[in-house]
Amino acid sequence: MGKSAPKPRDYGESAAAESEASKWAAAYQNRANRPDITTPYASQHWVQDPKTGQSYMTTGFNGSMGDTSNALMKQAATNMSQPFDWGQFGAVPQLGAFGNGDAARQQAIDSAYSQATSRLDPMWQQREDATRTRLLNQGLTEGSEAYNQQMAALGQERNDAYSGAMNMAIGQGTAAGNSVFQNNLTAAQARYGSDTMARQTAIADALRARGMPMEEMASLQNFLSMPGYSSAAGYQSPQMLNAAIAYDNAKLGGWQSGAKASADLWSTIMQAGGTAASIGMMMSDERAKTNVERLDEEVLPGVPFATFEYVGEPGIRYRGVIAQDVARERPDLVAEGPDGLLRVHASLAPERLP
Repeated sequence: MGKSAPKPRDYGESAAAESEASKWAAAYQNRANRPDITTPYASQHWVQDPKTGQSYMTTGFNGSMGDTSNALMKQAATNMSQPFDWGQFGAVPQLGAFGNGDAARQQAIDSAYSQATSRLDPMWQQREDATRTRLLNQGLTEGSEAYNQQMAALGQERNDAYSGAMNMAIGQGTAAGNSVFQNNLTAAQARYGSDTMARQTAIADALRARGMPMEEMASLQNFLSMPGYSSAAGYQSPQMLNAAIAYDNAKLGGWQSGAKASADLWSTIMQAGGTAASIGMMMSDERAKTNVERLDEEVLPGVPFATFEYVGEPGIRYRGVIAQDVARERPDLVAEGPDGLLRVHASLAPERLP
C-alpha cells in the first residue's frame, strides 16, 4: 500500500460516458414508443431527417384508398385553381316596378260617382220642378227676391248632395286603389323572393360541388386513425458517474483501513508541535469539491465562508471554508494529507445545509 491515498479517476470521462448512455437510452425509448403501424387502409411510419437527426411521423393510405385520396386531391386542386364564376347566376334579383293603383282608384271614383249621379240627377230635377211650381202657386214670381232665396236654398242642398256623393266615390276609389297596390306589391315581393331563393340555391349547389372533393377527403381522414398500443417500459441508463465515485470511495476506504496503523505516528507529530497532519483535520481541498460559491461573510480575516458540494456527494450542499483560502491567511490551520489533498483544522469543519 502506498503512502498516498489512491487518486480518484477522471470523473469527466465517467460523466461523458453516462451522458452518452443516457442519450442512447432516450433514443432507444423513443424508438420503442414510435412503432410503424399498418392497417388495411393506411400506414404510419417514423422517419429520421438525415440532416437534423429529428424524427417525424408520416401517415398515408394503402392501395385503392391511396388512389382515391390522390384523385380527390387532384380534383380539389383543379377546382380551387379557378376563381368562382359568379356571372353564371345572372343579375341579382330586384323588386322591380309594379302598379301603384292610381288607375284603379280613378276608375273606382268615376264609377261610384256616376252611379250616384244616375240617381241624384232625376231626384233633384223633380225637386226643382216641384219647388218652382209651389213658389208660383204661392204667388211668387220668378226673379223676385223671395223666389230667388227659395231656389238658392234648394241649389245649396243639391250641391251638398253631389259633394257627399263625390266624397263617397273618392273613399271607394281610394280603397280600391290601395287594394290593387297591395296586391301588386305582394305579387312583386313573391316574385323577388322566388328569384332570390332560386339564385341562392344555385350558388349553394355550385359552392358545394366546388368543395365536394375536400369534404370527401376530410371523411377519408377517419381511415388514418391508428389502433392504440401500450408504451414501452422505461429504460434506465447506467449510473456510470455514481458507480465510478462509489468505486473510488471504496478504494479510498480500503486505503484508509490499511493506513489506520500509521495514525499514532501522525498523532505523535501533532503532539510534538510539528507540521499539522491529516489526523484531527477535515478534508477541505477545493479539488475535492464542486459548485463552489464564495460568500461575502468571513470566518477568519481574509478567509470567506463558501458553499459547495463534495465530488462524492452530488446534490448535498455544505457551508464551510476552502483549504486553499485558509492556507493563504492561516497556514498553521492547514495540513496536506497523504493523498496530496489539503485538510483544515476540525474547528473549521463544514456545516451541512438543509
